[in-house]
This record gives sequence, structure tokens and C-alpha cells, in this order.
Amino acid sequence: MEDHEKDSDKDGLTDFQETHKHMTNPQKADSDDDGIPDGNWLERREYQYTVKSVIQVLRPVTIDYLNDNYQDARVLDETESYVELEVVHYPFNTVSTTITANENWRNDAIQLSEWTKPGPSSDWTPEMRKELIAALKADGIDVKKLSDKELVERASEWLCDLAKYVDSFTTFATSWDESGKQ
Repeated sequence: MEDHEKDSDKDGLTDFQETHKHMTNPQKADSDDDGIPDGNWLERREYQYTVKSVIQVLRPVTIDYLNDNYQDARVLDETESYVELEVVHYPFNTVSTTITANENWRNDAIQLSEWTKPGPSSDWTPEMRKELIAALKADGIDVKKLSDKELVERASEWLCDLAKYVDSFTTFATSWDESGKQ
């Protein structure tokens, strides 16, 4: 198993991030010998194709939750009502190649039921689950026979194939009234 915390060259990026996210050399703090370590906010993007977004999001924002193996985020500006963020996305990272199937995923999922039960922002009712599983099976995706990794890959592709686009810019929004009803 890969050590996700090891930083062999002490540049502030883990070996895992350098190998799979930034495409820098995990054995060399300054991959291109220009005097700026790979961990520098701008330098780390030099070896990898990135997409930068500047967005304003309503408070509250926990910046640590926005940094992962697929993107980096930093605060550019803050007001009483919003936080302006620079988010750098790494669309060609190789993180997914390190994900392995969990043979015990069905049992592990039972322990997550507190967070997956239907609520104001989710509708994972037994009826919806039955309907989704039937639709997947009708298209050749048998949930009972797939590993968690295979299921996520196949179902994601299936959902993307079913997505319909009205125009080049579509916004999805959900809102609730004060009683919590949609």
C-alpha cells in the first residue's frame, strides 16, 4: 500500500501528490532546478495541465475540505457574505489508477447508513434504490456482481451517457422553504 503522507524531498508535497497529481519528481525538491521548490503554489502546476477557476462562494467555507488529490484551493478575498477562491483543477491526474476495489464494501456501506438515509437534500428511498438498480440492470450493469470500484466506474459512465444538455451553460439548483420542504 502506498504511503500517502511520505515527502521524500521535503518540498511540502507528498510523494503521492508529486507522482499522481502534479507530475513532479518526488525525489527532487526542485524538479526543474530553477530555484523554486515544487511545493510553491505556481511551481507545482508546471508539469501538469491545469484548469484555474476563480469563484465566489457563500460562507461558511472550510478551505481544507477543498484541497484534495484532484484540486487545490486558496482564498483570494473575503467579505462578510462570501469568500473568493482560486481553485486549480488537475483533470489529467492519475489518482484513480491507485484506487483498488474494497471486497467488503457492502458490509462497510451498512455502517454509513446514518449519512445515506433520506433527508432534506437527498432522496435515497427504498423505492428510488429499487428503480435505479432495475434501470442499471436493464442496461447490463448488475450491481450484485460488481466490486465497488467497478460499480462506480460503470454507473458514472452510464449517468453521463444519460445526461441531457439544453445549452452550453446549465445550472442546477435546489432550494427549500423555511420549514425544510423543497
